Amino acid sequence: MNTAIGQSIDQEMGLFPMQTQSLHASLLYTPHPSKWMLTDQGNRPVLQQLLNHYSQVQPIAGPDYWGTRVWTLAIWQPIYLSICAAHISRHFINVTSVSQCVNNGIVMGYDLGSSAFSSVNNYSASASHLVSNIAGPLRELIDNLYDDLSALVKMNRANSYGLIADSVMHALQALMKVNPQWQHQKIITLGNSWCEQLGLINRKGQALSQLTNIQLNNKQNILTLERKACCKHYLIDPKDICNSCVRLSWQQRLQKLNTEL
Repeated sequence: MNTAIGQSIDQEMGLFPMQTQSLHASLLYTPHPSKWMLTDQGNRPVLQQLLNHYSQVQPIAGPDYWGTRVWTLAIWQPIYLSICAAHISRHFINVTSVSQCVNNGIVMGYDLGSSAFSSVNNYSASASHLVSNIAGPLRELIDNLYDDLSALVKMNRANSYGLIADSVMHALQALMKVNPQWQHQKIITLGNSWCEQLGLINRKGQALSQLTNIQLNNKQNILTLERKACCKHYLIDPKDICNSCVRLSWQQRLQKLNTEL
């Protein structure tokens, strides 16, 4: 690595933590943490620890909930970091070189490995080029985590990867809070592009999740998630259903959105 590229990487490692927190306040840069870590390999002991935690705090919910809860915790940060790199920082990130902090049943905080920004000198790259390059290591990490977790608890692959697509959509929605100039249609298009690059497509060629522009009763236009996967939160309390739950009809979901006004 030449000196100029090394200096560029050092600069980005200084800027990136501030940029990630602008996307999500819980994306905390935590160098050299002393707690349990999720990395790109050897994760079964940490995943088992998380499963044990949720089996103890939510014993009635059952293994379907425990596995799904651990899955959503394990994958959210790599997804948000990838979205931040592609659309805020505008440079490549290799998320297989990122470690995640695990503490008391929560996955929050990350550390950057030495090769996280191995190709940082690419500001001239188009957004589509960045997405296609970032999606590769992200999908690799997702697959590795899924293999490790499914070896410990029964998982539904279609639902699990649908939740990946949902998390991508949530991260893209967060871009509009960072920069209000992001238009709804642009975010929708990006969602489809990410799903395509990550292989989050069903047998009909449709994305496993999508965002839809709707108008609420107060005439406000918002982007909402047309969720096709389930986070299993209802297994804790059948009466406490997420506003976007797939167990609700589309009209029921719209009604819940309007009652939040």
